[in-house]
Amino acid sequence: MTSTLHGVGDIVAYLPYEFGFIPHDSIVMIGLHGGSIQFTARIDTPPADESFAAAAHLLQPVDRTPIDDVLLVLYDDACRSGDALVTAARHRLDRRDIVLSHVVHVSASGWRAVACRCGHCPRHWTAPSADTDVGPIADRVLCGVAPVADRATLAGELDQRHPLVAMAVSAELDKLDLMCVGDGRPAVATPEATEALATVLVDQSRPVARVPVTMLAVATDLMSEVLVRDAVLAWLMPDFLDQQRVPLWPSLQARLGPPPTRSEDGIFGDRAPMIAGRLKEWVQCLPPQDAVPVLLLVAGLHWTMGAGAVATMALQRALAIEPECNLAQLLDAAVQRGLRPSRREDRRPA
Repeated sequence: MTSTLHGVGDIVAYLPYEFGFIPHDSIVMIGLHGGSIQFTARIDTPPADESFAAAAHLLQPVDRTPIDDVLLVLYDDACRSGDALVTAARHRLDRRDIVLSHVVHVSASGWRAVACRCGHCPRHWTAPSADTDVGPIADRVLCGVAPVADRATLAGELDQRHPLVAMAVSAELDKLDLMCVGDGRPAVATPEATEALATVLVDQSRPVARVPVTMLAVATDLMSEVLVRDAVLAWLMPDFLDQQRVPLWPSLQARLGPPPTRSEDGIFGDRAPMIAGRLKEWVQCLPPQDAVPVLLLVAGLHWTMGAGAVATMALQRALAIEPECNLAQLLDAAVQRGLRPSRREDRRPA
């Protein structure tokens, strides 16, 4: 199923659902090809003397994605200070024979076009399209996406919120290291391992913070095993990673069920946002030094769901904790360059 945006008013209404938060003091670039959105990229409003570097950063996906049209959307303070960046972006796009068709300002007063190639956009402040009239917003709502007030609020969902649970998990992890033999890791594919991971990931009968600490510690310890982490990641994003190369063990596969992001019509059911929420809860229960593998799961699932802002935040957290993490570096490079986690084209609104 392909959802359609009808005009700039629909795009302005849709962008908070695309990012998961309401942009403020931001510049958003939208790249299109044949009328279909190919990428969206957002940055904070840069100082005027950094406009050329900011434009180059925003335009990175243009070099890797077929683009014939670009829209720039400037929020709040960017409406007053973004002229230098618009000029820099227009210059770079002209050299690539790409049209900058619209420059749009958005504020509490609504939106207006300051540059418009179609000739139909209002030059006075106008309310965005109503959410109920925009198909892609309905798709996002069905996926459990509702934009929060700002980016900081969204980032706060990855903060540790249960310090006592985190301390208890850390203590249990130390016991596991003392009790286990070999490399200090519990055996994989045991009933205990299956129960622990399945409970944390998909058991909706209790929040993650109320899962027994011993079980939460086993699940966290399992995530430190690269093969286990990659198998769960492949289950979360099967169009990006090959499940046959890194399969779940049979008992865990049976408990988890089919991948939450595989759908014939391109719209994810309610399992994907449910699991995304439980992964965030898991991060909230962990000491930072043990959270990196789970942050990678958060990033992979949200990237697949189209929530690039959360994916970016999760990867930034992971790299701040473990700068040499190869998978975090790889995923971060892919997200920052506007690459897609799925080969399917119908998962983006037209």
